[in-house]
Amino acid sequence: MSARTAYFSFRKYPIAMFFLAFILTACGGGGGGEGNLGAVCTPITGVVFVNTITTGTGDGTCWANAFTTVQAGVDAAVSGNQVWVKQGTYKAAANNASVLIMKDGVAVYGGFAGSETAVAQRPFPLAETVLSGDLTGDGFTADDSYHVVVGASNARLDGFAVSGGNAVGSAPDNSGAGMYNATVSALEVANVTFRANTATNGGGMYNNVSSPSVSNVIFNGNAAGQGGGMYNTASSPTVSNVSFGGNTAVSGGGMFNTLSSNPTVSNVSFSGNSAVSGGGMNNALASSATVSNVSFRANTASGNGGGMYHSSNTNPTVSNVTFSGNSAANGGGMYSSLGSATVTNVSFSGNSASGDGGGMYITGGSPTVTNGVFWGNTTAGSHADIAGTATVDYTCSQQDLTASGTNDITLTASPFVGGVDGELFLDQYSPCVNSGSDAAATSAGLSWITLTTSWWGNTDSGTVDRGRHYAVP
Repeated sequence: MSARTAYFSFRKYPIAMFFLAFILTACGGGGGGEGNLGAVCTPITGVVFVNTITTGTGDGTCWANAFTTVQAGVDAAVSGNQVWVKQGTYKAAANNASVLIMKDGVAVYGGFAGSETAVAQRPFPLAETVLSGDLTGDGFTADDSYHVVVGASNARLDGFAVSGGNAVGSAPDNSGAGMYNATVSALEVANVTFRANTATNGGGMYNNVSSPSVSNVIFNGNAAGQGGGMYNTASSPTVSNVSFGGNTAVSGGGMFNTLSSNPTVSNVSFSGNSAVSGGGMNNALASSATVSNVSFRANTASGNGGGMYHSSNTNPTVSNVTFSGNSAANGGGMYSSLGSATVTNVSFSGNSASGDGGGMYITGGSPTVTNGVFWGNTTAGSHADIAGTATVDYTCSQQDLTASGTNDITLTASPFVGGVDGELFLDQYSPCVNSGSDAAATSAGLSWITLTTSWWGNTDSGTVDRGRHYAVP
């Protein structure tokens, strides 16, 4: 009502107007805010709510009464609960503290607009919900979070951007700037972007005796001494539908695996990462990654292994993978030292080495290459495709590798046609078509009859084609 109307109403009905004013004040006023009589609080069993601001009770019972920090929401949750976080930016409460220390059995979801009643109602793309370690917004300084997120067992992190972590403390606070996981199990990380985090070990994520499931995740622009994107020690995470781009390190720009870490990496791209050794991935000390349906593109190493680097008794399994446009001193695509990599249906093209081995460089060990395709790799040395000793069977190459195994073909023209984003489709008149080893492809788990090597999407029927296969569009 207007001020004039209120004045005359109060003169005419003083007692009634006094009680009306009392009721409005007790209920939060008549301004229409979330804490007023018109605000509806609808609790959902097992859900705790978080928002950057709240005008309600702040007890997390609904969107109107949300907690204002993610940590408060998690602290109030019990095992089996979910914490829903509305879009916005959330920071730590003190210098070097974490924005979120997860709790066993609690799932934390971001990306909400703030009115949803189910996780499936979140907008697509998700409303950006940032967990920021940059406490004062002044870039990487000594007050930033050592670990933006600390993981827990039987928990889930879903729908966030994790950024600004700066792990510059003493161990363990020199590791896992984005996310730190130590001795946790059954942790799920999905729909998360790790960006601009820096550490000695694991700029984006650090796993120590922890094997989380990591899916639909982006690691971009993170930096570390080892493992710019991800660092695994005595850990074997499952990594699927993930992108590693623009991460930097001394060892393993995208990913570093050590001390018997055996990650399973599928449907992943490593692009534009850089390191001294292993621009895309570095495997050391008996760590044997299983890598399938993966692309290594435009990664660089100032030392060895532009795409991948293996050393010290590592025996990775690499199947249905593309190496294109990577560069290094030795082993533009892959460098293998004292290990026995198994390489099946892999295509190498456009990789370069300023030393030797544009495609692969091998020193020691007993690697095998079957159903491979090599074309357009370059080197300042003598071996454009493979430098060193390996067993090479059923492989097409520009370099003459016929003395290295059986059923090899030396190419005189490019076998590739078309392709975008580093895809290497085969010319269907190429001798690499219908000429591979079915037994090797089957052993590698390649279901080639449901896939294609053709720009036109024709399935690979009959004898398996050599090289990388793709899903039929």
